[in-house]
Amino acid sequence: MIGAGVTAAMAYGQGWGLAIPPLALGGGFGVAVVAGAVAGLYPALRASRLSQTDALRTNG
Repeated sequence: MIGAGVTAAMAYGQGWGLAIPPLALGGGFGVAVVAGAVAGLYPALRASRLSQTDALRTNG
């Protein structure tokens, strides 16, 4: 969304029309969702395999 906002601001400042394909917006959002899910799911799955005391004892 930040990239779309910067693009819109630049286009407006130059007097150009705005042309951001909806597929690009949807694709960017989809990639961000998948990356966030993987980044959160991987450590959660690793932690779920540890006992609670081992998880608290581990420093790394």
